[in-house]
Amino acid sequence: MGCISSKNAKKYDDDTHTQEIVPSMEITLIDFLAGHMLRTALFKFEDVMGPWVKATMQQHVPDDPTNLAEAVALDEQRSDLTNQQNELSIRRETLQARLKSAVSEDRSELHQQLQTVQSAWTEVKQQLAALPPTPPPAWIEECHAGVGRTMKPFVTADTRWDTHVIVSVMRANLREIFAQYLEDHFHAKELLGGIIRVSAARTRRAHREALVEADVLDALLAIQTVLEQCKFVEAANFVSQLLADAKGWVERARTIRVGTIIQGPSLSASDAAAQTAYTAISSWEKWVETIVGQDLIYKDGTITFGQDLDPQWVDVIKGLHSHLKAVAVQGRHWYFHHIPGRPDLDETFDRMKRIASTLHASCAHSRTIDVWSPPSTPTGPARAHLVMSPPATRMTPPIPRVAGIVGRDTEIAQAVQLLLQPKARVLIHGLPGMGKDVVMAEIAHHPSVQELDGIQMWLQASSEPIFRRQLIQHFATHRPRVVKGLENNTNKAVAAIKRWLSNNRSWVMFVEDASLTSETLWNILPRNGSGRVVVTSQAPLQTQYPVFKRSAIHLKALDTRDCVELLRQLGAFANAKCDLRENESEDQLRSRCEALGVGDCYIPPIVHRSENSKARKARWLRIETRLSQEVELSRPELNTFLQNVVGNLPLSVAICGNLVRSDPRIRNVNDLIELFEKQSVETLDIAGRDRIHDLHYFGLLLSTKINLKRLQSDGSLPKRDRTAAITLLAAFSMLDRTLTPETFFKSKQNASLAKSDIFTNAAVLQRAQEVCIRYGFFRPSLVSIGIMHQQVQRCLRTALVTGGDTQLARAVVTSITERLSSHFQFNGDTPPSMWPGCRQLAPCVEGWCNLFQEPDLHDLLAVQKFRTACITMMNRLSCLYIFANGDASAALPLSRQAVHLCHSWRAANDCGLRNSSLNMLAIVYTRLGRHSHALELRINVMECAKRDLHPDHPAIATSMNNLAVTYSTLGRHQDALGLNVEVVAFCRRVLPPDH
Repeated sequence: MGCISSKNAKKYDDDTHTQEIVPSMEITLIDFLAGHMLRTALFKFEDVMGPWVKATMQQHVPDDPTNLAEAVALDEQRSDLTNQQNELSIRRETLQARLKSAVSEDRSELHQQLQTVQSAWTEVKQQLAALPPTPPPAWIEECHAGVGRTMKPFVTADTRWDTHVIVSVMRANLREIFAQYLEDHFHAKELLGGIIRVSAARTRRAHREALVEADVLDALLAIQTVLEQCKFVEAANFVSQLLADAKGWVERARTIRVGTIIQGPSLSASDAAAQTAYTAISSWEKWVETIVGQDLIYKDGTITFGQDLDPQWVDVIKGLHSHLKAVAVQGRHWYFHHIPGRPDLDETFDRMKRIASTLHASCAHSRTIDVWSPPSTPTGPARAHLVMSPPATRMTPPIPRVAGIVGRDTEIAQAVQLLLQPKARVLIHGLPGMGKDVVMAEIAHHPSVQELDGIQMWLQASSEPIFRRQLIQHFATHRPRVVKGLENNTNKAVAAIKRWLSNNRSWVMFVEDASLTSETLWNILPRNGSGRVVVTSQAPLQTQYPVFKRSAIHLKALDTRDCVELLRQLGAFANAKCDLRENESEDQLRSRCEALGVGDCYIPPIVHRSENSKARKARWLRIETRLSQEVELSRPELNTFLQNVVGNLPLSVAICGNLVRSDPRIRNVNDLIELFEKQSVETLDIAGRDRIHDLHYFGLLLSTKINLKRLQSDGSLPKRDRTAAITLLAAFSMLDRTLTPETFFKSKQNASLAKSDIFTNAAVLQRAQEVCIRYGFFRPSLVSIGIMHQQVQRCLRTALVTGGDTQLARAVVTSITERLSSHFQFNGDTPPSMWPGCRQLAPCVEGWCNLFQEPDLHDLLAVQKFRTACITMMNRLSCLYIFANGDASAALPLSRQAVHLCHSWRAANDCGLRNSSLNMLAIVYTRLGRHSHALELRINVMECAKRDLHPDHPAIATSMNNLAVTYSTLGRHQDALGLNVEVVAFCRRVLPPDH
């Protein structure tokens, strides 16, 4: 594959049968996607993003003028010395030439002059060597901090940056620099990670991962999205076309006969060479691995093999070192183009053939394996012809694996066993903080699960709009035919996906945070049981959904030993200062470790190398530190504390571990216990939780309050930053815990909203974020202020809002209400350019409105202006779902609730608010085709308007006109005509002639 072919065009399954004027290349679809398509997209990405990332870093990380002046002076001094050395070299060469042809009487003088010049040259050389290297610019040093050691030589101001460098620099500086350019995408860090993962996987043997079609589609989508976010419209459109072509070919491969060859695009000479190199190197790597029997690894600029290499191959591989190194360097060019210029393809193939011939001659079973031979090198442009085969059924899990999971082996094994069964429906439920999502991620990465056929989806069900958007986007990428033409019609797209799920068995769906109110999830799951589903939830859903009855896994608190192991992995009590026993021998130290029952703590010296006193002291210090940690972790008091105070809740244990590791005042277990004993909580809270039956919640509440108290008393922080951080936590405890955008705080500043610095000063907000992240209250995110665990959010709400400073709580609620009302301005006339910003705020608005139903916030939010704002925002949110998302079913519960709240909160006296709520519900019913319900509401709105408003109020005409439209929809045209006549007469009487 990948060679030039002159086969007749009649073999190809294509609508056009034009005469070929260039040679053709037969390429498998996956090789073409992973080779040419990804290479083209990555080149476009590098062409536009490389210079932009450099310029952006240089703009945000300026050089210190003093350092810059020193660097300039150093360069000038180096340049002067280099010029002197060059001049002396010329004089030396001239004298040497004269000396050869000089007569005997002149030779002595010339020889003396030559020695003088040589001495001066040597002195200048020494001065040059003594000069310190010119430090790189500050922005380059900042870039170096974000890349690996082997990548640093390629990160300079003058070199071309490849995808690895660009993405690594962007990820390392996301929050400080690049978040403002990628702020419209919540998963920007994962997005960039997906690009670098797939780019690296193109060197499939280097990273032990062979790409499949789904990986290429995900990578192209990620590249396109990043380019769009960074405003490179032309490049984004270019990659978008590549993605559309790739999706079309993959869809065609699913339906076409295996082995059919379809006509692909024309390739330029360089692209044809690169594609030939990609397929040739891939086949060569597989052949070499088959011969040697070990994995081939790219490492340190050469090609090596595993540690268990058969002795018969050691000397052979050593003899091929120079060829292997050359192939590694030249091959990397075709993958990553790290080296300048273009390697000679014939030379690369020649070296690969020499290696193959040598290995084949040295192989004991070479008779059963043909020697590898390279394809012919393309001499010019070529037409790609794609050999079709069914796309790979496996997919790379879309979420990262979490390191350090303990105590869940049994549950993971059980869930995997259940999931491997046909029509599997697995439920993982438990209290917040039990690690449900971590367990599900481990299941998704299990080798047996990765081998399952079909597409894999990872969806978030905590919010209906988010779940629907993720579901449609996933199918638009991996099964575009299912939702073709329906991407902007949510209801029809979901219905099409539901039909596809019912008619196909090969799919796996992982769903986070499902609940009884996750209507879309329960609606799309096929009743015939096709596919496989894993769901996490706090609720025991098996009581309402019998499909989970035999496959529900209840995550309980960890065993105490597992909690101790979690603390060990977190490095708790590993920072204590230890005293070395200078007079202790090696045997005594080993015996002491064994006597304490922690013989594994002993680190023996390296046998084949002598150990000096400094190395011995460092090794003994590591042993003493591990001993000290093990002594603390083995104390019975710690076990009692974990059981009776923390409740063995994994999240609480993790908070304790971070607390111990970061607070130098906690030197041992007694200090930790004493810290918790000083912090008191109510034995019964407003929600009815008590310390006996809800030990997990109260343990987490204690941990959170202690952490909060540490923040409040941190003298190293300026008072303004501490206040801002506390205010931010209070606000975040009442906003969406994952999707509250930073723009909510940063944009549209208004003096009336200045309840706190975090709402008006971007610098103060950023410092407050950094403080909160450092104290572990939430994890960093891109557009969101952060990602906070829901149970931590509840604890913070209890500590700061319902049970904290009333003045602070009232000020924060006022700021949030005013800011949401100011930012979230959506109606039927809102231009499409404003839709993305409103969509971004929608989860935050919905979460805020739901808080008005929380019993512990009732007194705080029972203010008429807050309630009026809540109903108004619910109406705007319904309007957004209808007009921007085309999802009337998502707007129906919101509109019903708004009408209900108008009556229950006695907001009915506000005629405008009541009528707008009723009218919005009527619009929802109309969009759903329930016109009789809409008619009843329209009549009610018109009667209320005529009764409560001034006879000449324009809202009366609007209500009459809306009712006329409903009559017309129901076929009651005479009634509609009568109302329209009244509306015209009303307008002529009330409105000016030029209205």
